[in-house]
Amino acid sequence: MLLETYTYAVERRDEIRHALDERAFSANISRAHDMWAPYHPKETADTVAGIDSSWNSMSYQGFFLYAVDCVSILDDNSFLVSPRYQVNIGLLAGEMNGGEEGAGEGGGMRVFNPSEQLGEIGAEYEYQLAVESAGKVGQVLIDGSIMARLFDSRIRKRPAARERSEALARMNGVTFVSKTSESNQLFGGITGDMFFFNRASSGAGYSEPYYDERMGITFFYCRLADYVPCIKVEVPGRTDDVEPLIDALGSRQFDGYPYVLRLAHERCKISAEDMTTLSDTVGLNVEVGGRDVLGE
Repeated sequence: MLLETYTYAVERRDEIRHALDERAFSANISRAHDMWAPYHPKETADTVAGIDSSWNSMSYQGFFLYAVDCVSILDDNSFLVSPRYQVNIGLLAGEMNGGEEGAGEGGGMRVFNPSEQLGEIGAEYEYQLAVESAGKVGQVLIDGSIMARLFDSRIRKRPAARERSEALARMNGVTFVSKTSESNQLFGGITGDMFFFNRASSGAGYSEPYYDERMGITFFYCRLADYVPCIKVEVPGRTDDVEPLIDALGSRQFDGYPYVLRLAHERCKISAEDMTTLSDTVGLNVEVGGRDVLGE
């Protein structure tokens, strides 16, 4: 089947690539250019902390071994507050699906989605560290989008996640930064707004701030140095004066991304190799792995 898929992709190559033809997006690229203000971040004495979380799991026959880490870190690689971490085993059950064939006595069948449940633990840890970190530094940066979290928690009707996200969306001194974004809120295109800003200019600067009244969030796109990719920045509340924040983001940046967030990612990252080490550490290496029966 893979050969047929490749053949199909080759046959439709021009049609697929045409969807990203900049000539078809010239109007939106022109609008993005008009919305763009050139600006190079200035050095600032503001102290900035970065918060990020990571998780991973290893499947065995009948359970998962999982780990979650979360850090709040300064640019000297020290922790602003104590990190959070967890290592455990369990089923990591997701949502209940009612009416499924083969459902148990509870009327539903558990769907096992480790990433989904571990992501919830990571989000809870990020919230805890944000509460503890806010006010101790000039800015607390959190990797990811608070608008996406709010939208997801409301659509999927998750009260705990919604309460946590709404609290973060009201927190002073907390800023959310995303390396990628599929939001098309400004241009309504088949690609995200970031696509147009990345093509409208190659110089450092930022887009006009936009306030989303439903979310209570101001967001904008910015480039912290020339010839680096844009990032999306989301700030709780309404603000038009974003240059001091850009100064804080860009005073120490690496390839266009705040250095503290890169540090936070590296300090909390849990790789597949780490999971193997954890498995050996807790003595699960003698158990039958989920793929051992396949000879893998």
